[in-house]
Amino acid sequence: MDRRLTKPGAGKLVRWAFLIGGGARAVAAPAPAPEVPGQAQTPAAAAAEQARERDAAVTVKVGAQIQGQDELRGTDIRVWTDNGIVTLQGLVRSEADRQRALEIARTTTGVVSVADKLVVMQR
Repeated sequence: MDRRLTKPGAGKLVRWAFLIGGGARAVAAPAPAPEVPGQAQTPAAAAAEQARERDAAVTVKVGAQIQGQDELRGTDIRVWTDNGIVTLQGLVRSEADRQRALEIARTTTGVVSVADKLVVMQR
């Protein structure tokens, strides 16, 4: 399965989601105002673009680290990042798996905080 991310069309604001069981995908959000040709990007727009790129990189790092854990393979964990806040959502097999996924996210460089929306499956 191909786990590489490709950036969607230029000018679109995207939220990156790393789906542990199904690869990664970008979900398009409302597009920012179009740039005027020949006009330099404003500092605010440049900062926003850098923040989006940092969020995408953090999402990929956290998702790849979770996917790399043998005990977490095959779980249904979705990862996304917004302003450095990583959200983990989905189903895990045990409380130990939940804690491991949260630990990975919390210790990843670039993560400001982690929102836990993981649910332990009932047997």
